Amino acid sequence: MKGCNYEKRDKNESPFETLYNIYFADIYKFSYGITGDREEAKDITQDTFMKLYNQLKLPVPLLNPRAWLYRVAANNCYTMLKRKTRYREILEEKPAPIQEPRMEKEFMRKQEGDMVRDLIRRLPNRDQVVLMLYQAGFSYAQMAKIAKVKKSSVGVIISRAIDKLTGSLKQVEAKK
Repeated sequence: MKGCNYEKRDKNESPFETLYNIYFADIYKFSYGITGDREEAKDITQDTFMKLYNQLKLPVPLLNPRAWLYRVAANNCYTMLKRKTRYREILEEKPAPIQEPRMEKEFMRKQEGDMVRDLIRRLPNRDQVVLMLYQAGFSYAQMAKIAKVKKSSVGVIISRAIDKLTGSLKQVEAKK
């Protein structure tokens, strides 16, 4: 497609297929990192690529598809998080199933990962998005544009979010 700054990997692929093949896994990982839910991440990723499909039909060239996709995914995550917060129900905690000894180490690693994801989800939505963009390797300028914050604020947001996570982890460890 004229004006796009990506190269087709296969001459038989459409521009949409090319972008889908390049970015699908990254957008899913980004969405999952924010939501912590595989199904929600799949829905957000699917919606993001549906919007891409419609965007590519427009006569306006998409100059930076990677940033565009992350911005749309971030907006979709914001929307989902707002909706989820509005309708959140308090669920009863169920006791963990008894694990076989050989699976104990894997279970503990999963529990720790779940705990960190839960602590990340407790951060403000903006902080979650900026942290995930940081982890995905975006520049401060790109993160600012996608998260709709000032470029000079990105470093502060990252630093404070990491401080909040560190403090929360220390509190959790102190309770053990």
